[in-house]
Amino acid sequence: MKRMILALVVFFICTSAHAQVSHISINKRLFELGQHPSLKLNIVSSHNSFNKVQFSIRQADGEERLVSEPITGFMLRVSGINQVTDKKAVLVVKEYRVNRWYQVKVISLFDEDMPESAMDSHYTADRLTPTKQGTQVSDAVLADNELAVALGWREDSSAAKQVNTTAAIAETCLLAFNGKESLWRVANRHAGVWGISPYGAMLAIFETNPKAFNQQSIHGLKADARLVCPTADTLAKYSNPTTSEQQFSAME
Repeated sequence: MKRMILALVVFFICTSAHAQVSHISINKRLFELGQHPSLKLNIVSSHNSFNKVQFSIRQADGEERLVSEPITGFMLRVSGINQVTDKKAVLVVKEYRVNRWYQVKVISLFDEDMPESAMDSHYTADRLTPTKQGTQVSDAVLADNELAVALGWREDSSAAKQVNTTAAIAETCLLAFNGKESLWRVANRHAGVWGISPYGAMLAIFETNPKAFNQQSIHGLKADARLVCPTADTLAKYSNPTTSEQQFSAME
């Protein structure tokens, strides 16, 4: 009986360590160079939801995380707000498993003839940070891992401690903000991922980044603000949508 239990434990650990996204491809590109990104994607995944699959556009001037919306069980739409101006821009797909984000796919948006091996070598060269284990992990991935830990996606306590140690080396987790967006838009983009209402997300961002607002007003988001990701404890304070909306209204 003990051997059977041990075998099952080993099986589940090994299963969770393998990629659960078995296929991802572009079904249709819905934008042209110079426009906001919008794509229909084909996806085959054993995940119950797409919360643990992340999509972003990487181009010469930086990387933008995209918002995803399921169309069917095997197709979804992803979109962003920053114009794509780089002909060599790529779609980067990351998957969260065993307490860490892993880059699983890089797809060229405009050069269909470019082999994946070339894209991997050219576009995954983020600034690398050496870890204690001697391996190299990009700062972008480490920042995503820190956010995942903050959201409470912990599957193993010992592994989580290792992730916390690694994440501590990385730069602070930052929210995507182009300086032209309203606080509502930034909050609305992250609210679904955080599992709280847009009002709660605005309050959490405001509490975490008081210096990012003029005259300490929640309506005075600075154009040059550097927005740090709220912690899990901060997000938990604003989990009630009704209370959060009332609190926000009282600040007007």
